[in-house]
Amino acid sequence: PQLADVLHALDILVIPSLRYESVPKILLEGMAVGRAVVASRMGDIPEFLEDGVTGLLVEPGDPASLAAAILRLLTHPDEAKALGDQARAALRSRGMTLSQSLATLSDLYASLATSRAETPGPLLRVRMRRAMTVYRLLRLVDQRRRSLVSQRP
Repeated sequence: PQLADVLHALDILVIPSLRYESVPKILLEGMAVGRAVVASRMGDIPEFLEDGVTGLLVEPGDPASLAAAILRLLTHPDEAKALGDQARAALRSRGMTLSQSLATLSDLYASLATSRAETPGPLLRVRMRRAMTVYRLLRLVDQRRRSLVSQRP
């Protein structure tokens, strides 16, 4: 429940992954609130974090590089702020806001519902239930995002 307070209190967010990461949720949350991020060049993280533009990437398992990147941002707060601002803008430009994702998902469900006049079979019913579960979860995440953003200091 205090995640918003924690994210807004950070000068930088550090994600020193040593094993494969898809897209850590904390990465997207940190970017969404405009925090500079230092993360390992691991898995899908570089797909979202562009080194020197939206954050800093270091090789996994290289503590010297990790420390240097952290120190660089702590001693250059203007650079850290610029990276955080760019990270937030990059998420928005990619349509990575929750409201955009929910709108896209809602449009998809509406088009699927109107394209099928017959009664759905058992497999389609299972898929529809799963899709609705995902939709509900996305709505909950959107509510959490709004709470995080509204709690800015």
